[in-house]
Amino acid sequence: MTQVDSEFIKSIVFQLNDEEYAMPVQLVGSIERMLPITRVPGTPDFVKGVLN
Repeated sequence: MTQVDSEFIKSIVFQLNDEEYAMPVQLVGSIERMLPITRVPGTPDFVKGVLN
């Protein structure tokens, strides 16, 4: 068993696909709602589009 410090680290937890990630809140500038993505004709399939 590993010993853990009694200090808490404030972090933001988010999910990308099926993976969860966390980072210290000090590194987060802002949290924005997802905006609609506009498809750009002629772009490769891996490019979803652009956001305003």
